[in-house]
Amino acid sequence: HMVTAAVAYDVLKADHPAALAKTLDTLRAHPSYERLWKPKLEDVPAADRDVYLFMLAARWADDIRGEKEFDRPTWHYIGTGFVAPGEPPTVTLPKVPEPNAVTAIRDNARRLTAPDAADRAVAATWVFHLVGDIQQPLHATSRVTAAAPEGDRGGNGFWVKANPAGAPVNLHAFWDDFILGSERFRDARNRATELRLRPEFARDKLTELGDRDPAAWAAESLKLGFEVVHQGGKLEGGSGKLSAVPLPAGYAKACQPVAERRAGLGGYRLAQVLAAAFEKPAEQPGKIIIREQ
Repeated sequence: HMVTAAVAYDVLKADHPAALAKTLDTLRAHPSYERLWKPKLEDVPAADRDVYLFMLAARWADDIRGEKEFDRPTWHYIGTGFVAPGEPPTVTLPKVPEPNAVTAIRDNARRLTAPDAADRAVAATWVFHLVGDIQQPLHATSRVTAAAPEGDRGGNGFWVKANPAGAPVNLHAFWDDFILGSERFRDARNRATELRLRPEFARDKLTELGDRDPAAWAAESLKLGFEVVHQGGKLEGGSGKLSAVPLPAGYAKACQPVAERRAGLGGYRLAQVLAAAFEKPAEQPGKIIIREQ
C-alpha cells in the first residue's frame, strides 16, 4: 500500500498538481491525522512529509483494524471464487458478499466530493487502500473445494513454503511480500521509484489503464489469481501450517513481475481516481466508472 500510494503521488505531482494539493488538504482533515499521522510525519524530513502522508493514508485501513467506528472488514476483498479442478460437481461457488471491495470503491469514490471535510477524508483513505487491495490477485480470488466450501479466504487458508526447508506461510502473505517486506518510509519510497521508472511499467505500457471500472480490476485479479497464483488450480497447498506444501521451483521468479505490475497499476489507477475527483471538470482526465450492479 505504501508503494502504490507513492507511485500515485509521483503521478499526480507530475501531471495533476492541483489534484495533488486538494488530496493533501483532504487528508489533513482526517480524524486520524493528529493522533496517528502527525507524529510519524515529524520523523521524516519536511520535503518527504507529503509523500509520506500519502503512504500513511494508504495503510490506514489496516492500521485501524478492530476499531469499531471505522473498521469495515468485508471492504478489503471481493472473494470471487473458482472451483478447484477435480472437485465433485456438487461443489459450487458461494455467493459473493456485499459490501465488498468493488462496491466500497464505488461508494467511497462518490464520497470524495461530500460536503463534510472529515467524511471526504475518510472516503479518501478507503479509496487509497482499496484501489491497492483490488490489484492484488488474492483480494479477488478464493479457491473453493469440498473441504473449504466457502473458499480459502483469498489464500489466507492456503499454506505453502518458499522452499522445502522454509517456514510455513499462507499464500496471501507470500504474495504481499513480493512488493515490500518493510514498513520503513525510505524502503517504500525507493521501491516505488524503482517500479515507476521501469520501462515496462511506463504508462503507455500499462494498457489496462484504459478500463476505469473497479469490477474490471477485480476481474483482472481473479483471472491472474486462477491462472498465475494458483497455476490453473494445480498449485498444491495445505489447510494449515503443519500441512504446508513447498512451492514449485521457479514459482516466485515467475510470479514477482505480475505482482509488481499490479502494484504499478494500482498507483496509476489511484492517481486517476483522485484526479477525477479533485480537479476542475475541464481538467479531469476521465472519471472512474461507477456502475450499479
